[in-house]
Amino acid sequence: MVAAGVGWLYLIREAGILVLGPRVRGALPLEQLARADGQALARLLLAWIPAGIAGGLVVAARTRLGAAAQVAVIAWLLLLVAGALSDAVADSTPVAGHLDDQLTRPGTLVAVGLIAAGALLVPPTARRGRAAGAAG
Repeated sequence: MVAAGVGWLYLIREAGILVLGPRVRGALPLEQLARADGQALARLLLAWIPAGIAGGLVVAARTRLGAAAQVAVIAWLLLLVAGALSDAVADSTPVAGHLDDQLTRPGTLVAVGLIAAGALLVPPTARRGRAAGAAG
């Protein structure tokens, strides 16, 4: 889900579409040296909402809120580590020194919020049907 969201964000950026809304800093941490890490909010919406829907379909939670929370925690942890790794590579410094920075990076926070919103769009019956089919 996170890899798909990042991939879509890169594809949308390369296509040069949806340059609408405020730029969100840190949306593409690997692009910080090129000063292209900030992306338009519309691009983030198109990349992260579907990623959240996909995550919501996979998580077998009983409620929308439970699924959104699970998906958001998984996404946040993955984006936290990926962002710290990106910063460490860009600065040639240890990863541990960059973990705290990720807690306030707008790109990460917006991505996690949009993923959770996407997961909230999946009805609980779609998750239960999916989980029952996978168990059987």
